[in-house]
Amino acid sequence: MGRICGDVRTQTLIYKSAGVDSILIENMNDLPYVQAKDMGPETVAYMTSVGAIARKYFNDSSPFYQTQMLTNSLQILLKNLPKDVKESADNATISKNFTGGEEVQTASFPNFKETGHGKTESEARLKGILEIYANYLDKEKLISNEHKKMKEVRDEIQGAMHKFLRQNDIPYLGKLEKYCHRTKSSSKFALDTLSNGLNEYPLYHGKLFIDGKLAAETIENKKDLAHKKCVNDYLRGKIGVQILAGANKEALAVAHSADLDYIRAEGFVFSHVADEGWMDACAGQLLRYRNYIGANNIQIFTDIKKKHSAHAVTSDVSLVEMAKAAEFFGSDGVIVTGTATGEQTNPEHVQDVISNVSVPVLVGSGVNSDNVADYKNASAVIVGSHFKRNQDWRQRINIPRLYHFMVNIFSDEIDFDKVLETDSDSDLDVR
Repeated sequence: MGRICGDVRTQTLIYKSAGVDSILIENMNDLPYVQAKDMGPETVAYMTSVGAIARKYFNDSSPFYQTQMLTNSLQILLKNLPKDVKESADNATISKNFTGGEEVQTASFPNFKETGHGKTESEARLKGILEIYANYLDKEKLISNEHKKMKEVRDEIQGAMHKFLRQNDIPYLGKLEKYCHRTKSSSKFALDTLSNGLNEYPLYHGKLFIDGKLAAETIENKKDLAHKKCVNDYLRGKIGVQILAGANKEALAVAHSADLDYIRAEGFVFSHVADEGWMDACAGQLLRYRNYIGANNIQIFTDIKKKHSAHAVTSDVSLVEMAKAAEFFGSDGVIVTGTATGEQTNPEHVQDVISNVSVPVLVGSGVNSDNVADYKNASAVIVGSHFKRNQDWRQRINIPRLYHFMVNIFSDEIDFDKVLETDSDSDLDVR
């Protein structure tokens, strides 16, 4: 238990160092999964402990911190590149081409097939270096050799992050009530007056993360702007929990006990067959239980036609109709997934749901740096496997890949020249 709790602390701080806004805790390693009716109290106790640790180390933080913490973390990572990666970075070459009428810089590196692309030379170089280092750490023979080095890097990044936060006590912006409020009749988000507060603070491009879960940036009108801002400000600095399989009441109890903020629920509406067996719909019982324990402040995001499940019994119910039913039954947001963990979600399915419900729509599987733009209209995307070594959810976090993803997200806000600045002790010169 002590080792696991240590891992939770480490992972929490890594995500925080990358500028992630919110994390979701799941008991994915608790294989084989059992349904709630067969679950013992030890799972709830364990998840409560894990949630409390995550809460302690992932406290609310201002969006002002995000790009600065990511910049600091990137500088430390670059100072600790493997020798061959550093030598290749020093000798990178830049070429220019046009894509979609815009000039794009491409960085190529000797002895490595990876390339980096960006609007500027520095952006292209950084992205290429991170891509090389991420793939470098994926190689099985290097994992044990690099483990000690990466631990030292993690420790240095965490130390720098804590120092930065102590020295920059900027007031936290994300107050939910500033932009939206809860209606008395339901647990859904309700829009405040559209003109209220929209220009008072920077918008941060509507970005939202939940353990790599990233909100879309497209905003077409003021209503969309206010709605996305409402979701963003609620989830910034928040922690959620899911307990597999289908232990939604238990997840609510954990969230309530550990002072967490939301849960991810399976089987909210319409029964289905999962690999753990038959799952009954639970919306009525779950919302009444939430009220009974006094946890109405905890949001419930619900999967529809979820992954790892057979839906033949509801084959005459479309994904859109299921999403509408979830909204009608009180879901705070619906999650659309692919067929399995790591499998890409169909972008057309996501858009169909977005066009037919008013609650937030999240993408629940298969999102990576290459396809995240396909979900630009979603309220959020869930990224897990992509951030791990060999993109396998069972592995450790691949820090360069995580940072590469976050660099793509914050590309308009990062000073890439500053990131690539190195001190006198470093041999790396990529400016």
